[in-house]
Amino acid sequence: MTSLDLGLARIRTAAGRAWSFWDSLGAWLKGKMPAGLYGRALLYQGENQHQQAIVDFTAANGLSPQKVEPLLGRATSYLALDKAKEAAADLDEAVQADPGSAMAWSARGQAYERLGDKAKAAKSYNRALNIRPKDEPARSGLARVGGKAG
Repeated sequence: MTSLDLGLARIRTAAGRAWSFWDSLGAWLKGKMPAGLYGRALLYQGENQHQQAIVDFTAANGLSPQKVEPLLGRATSYLALDKAKEAAADLDEAVQADPGSAMAWSARGQAYERLGDKAKAAKSYNRALNIRPKDEPARSGLARVGGKAG
């Protein structure tokens, strides 16, 4: 083996180790990113920077599509920006992913109430109240749309 071949072999070995390190680091970061993005999105919401929050909630949802929280967060920002149609779409997805989330059902009721669909709003508010009977936003929403608890 020539010194050139030996040098190339060492470079390949070092490069392989470096790629292995970066692959491991990437996998670790990917596991941490949804929580970090979600947290930053919540901070943006607190500062009424809803467009930025939507960007981070969307990224967090892409990394953890099985979680309801990014969908709920993004829907909340859509509602703050008077984008009830987009909020309703996210909340439809959220209640499918977690039918036991009273918060998702209550927020879905609010989105459909804003869209003028009182029947879907009432159904959503009722579902929230069946899960969490003391859900005050759902109770007052149900009263606004003229629905009956049940």
